[in-house]
Amino acid sequence: MPDITSTEAIQFTQVLARPTANAIAYAYWLSKKTLAEWYSNDLSSVITNDASLVTDGNPKPVTGAQVTAVITRASELVTDLEASSSAKLDTILAATTLAGE
Repeated sequence: MPDITSTEAIQFTQVLARPTANAIAYAYWLSKKTLAEWYSNDLSSVITNDASLVTDGNPKPVTGAQVTAVITRASELVTDLEASSSAKLDTILAATTLAGE
């Protein structure tokens, strides 16, 4: 097949497609790191799944339940990308410009 040399295609790939792949890959790697930290340090025992606020100094408060929900979403993202022998993850990594974690 001939190379795609359309300036519109190149612009779209550089400005949107590859940055999207990078963002998804980064989200995957960060999710893996977050889940490893969460489970290896049994953080669910200190960040309770309730309305208790995590007083981290941020002007936008976050509750233990919200943090726990983030852990759930991170787990879902990893599970989805790794399903079917990591087929989805492989397509993302093929298009990313980032080095692997």
